[in-house]
Amino acid sequence: MTKTVFSTAIWFTLFSIILKMVVFITGQQYTNYDLYLGLGYVFLLMTAIFITIRNYKIKVGATSSFVDDIKAGMKVAALYAIFMSAFLYVYYTLIDPDYFTIMLQQKVAEAEAAGNTNLEEVRKAGEFVLSPYFQSTVTLVIFMIVGILYSSMITFFVRKMKGFGH
Repeated sequence: MTKTVFSTAIWFTLFSIILKMVVFITGQQYTNYDLYLGLGYVFLLMTAIFITIRNYKIKVGATSSFVDDIKAGMKVAALYAIFMSAFLYVYYTLIDPDYFTIMLQQKVAEAEAAGNTNLEEVRKAGEFVLSPYFQSTVTLVIFMIVGILYSSMITFFVRKMKGFGH
């Protein structure tokens, strides 16, 4: 893998896409595997941020500031967030368009079993939240927030480790 930010984001996005497609092909997208996959995306984002900050520190050495290191990590986080958000929109629109319909039916059935009498409101809220546009937007925002947090934490820890120029 090359040391550029763009290629790092592409490789980690491709790995995330492969994982999502494996879950889809095996028919596990309606189970807890989809939740675990979301946690896997966050781990992959953290790894991409670490690799990018590490490569940046190797490139510039001890001359970088704390903010510069965070910016380096945020570059890959932003690209990963954009690519994954776009992929998830395409996935839920073209590859698995029935996903949200099935999930909505499950949520309405769960609400009915729990004794909720306002099923129409549950369905209306579910139709808004369980849509490709909403999910891709939330994915973009969450990955950006997580990217800021991870970039800050990883920068802090990398600056404390020997061998990274500080």
